[in-house]
Parts: sequence; structure tokens; C-alpha cells
Amino acid sequence: MEPSASFNRPVRHAVILAHPDRASFNAAVASRYAATVEALGHEVVNRDLYRLHFDPILKDSERPTAANYMLDGDVATELGQLEGVDVFVLVYPIWFGLPPR
Repeated sequence: MEPSASFNRPVRHAVILAHPDRASFNAAVASRYAATVEALGHEVVNRDLYRLHFDPILKDSERPTAANYMLDGDVATELGQLEGVDVFVLVYPIWFGLPPR
């Protein structure tokens, strides 16, 4: 499958994994997806939130309504990594019918 004619570059996918076990089914799904789209000539940005020690807690100072609004370093870094991404793939377990918290 060729990238869309409206793109002057390969389609860029962000594969975002959120699972603590590197050998998990979720990790295998993320890896297979990435390998498949790369085989099609697309680009992949892999982000493993547990390996990155990404802090998912929104701090009051990060809220746009805060007087001194500023993104935390890890959030700013991840936004930079995801710049220009066309497709977002979130891979995470469903524990007890809920997404991770």
C-alpha cells in the first residue's frame, strides 16, 4: 500500500505502549504493528511509556488556566517526539474492564 497522494512523505505512525512487562502480549502487539507498517514503507515512532518513566500525573502548573502555565519536561519531550505523526496507536492492557490508571 502506498502512502496517500496528499502526503509528500511516508505516513508516520506513533506506537505508544503502556505496559510494565516487556514480554507482554501488549508489547508483542505493538512490535508487530510497528514491523508491519515499516514493511509497508511507513515510518514508526515507538514510545514505551514505562521504559521512559513517563509521569502521567497532570500537575496544576501544567494546566492552561494556571498563571504560570508551563509543560513539564517529560510532556514537552514527548510532544516533540510526536510532531508530524499521522497515526496514533495506543497499546495498553484492559484490567478489570478499565484502562490503566
